[in-house]
Amino acid sequence: MTPVTFRPRAEQDLNDIEEELAKRYSPQVATKFIQAANETWDLLENMPEVGAPRRYRNRKLLGLRMWPMRRFEKYLVFYRALERSVDVARVLHSSRDIRRILEEET
Repeated sequence: MTPVTFRPRAEQDLNDIEEELAKRYSPQVATKFIQAANETWDLLENMPEVGAPRRYRNRKLLGLRMWPMRRFEKYLVFYRALERSVDVARVLHSSRDIRRILEEET
């Protein structure tokens, strides 16, 4: 198994999504999202290469992969499968301008 680690921006994304789901729908939906996220992390721990490779102009995004969140497929996990870990960079809703957001990453 390959441990999953989170960049600060990814942690903030997850907190923001949880808060938004709780406000917009219910605390129960937010809890289901967190459960789905944990299932996704389990999958990535066991199969880190499962995500589709992504290509961006920004060289800092080299090796980035994308995988939809289980049961919340509109939320996309952007990560790198590293030698000793899975590094989650961002978790973004598919309706956002993902290319722009990621290209602006520093």
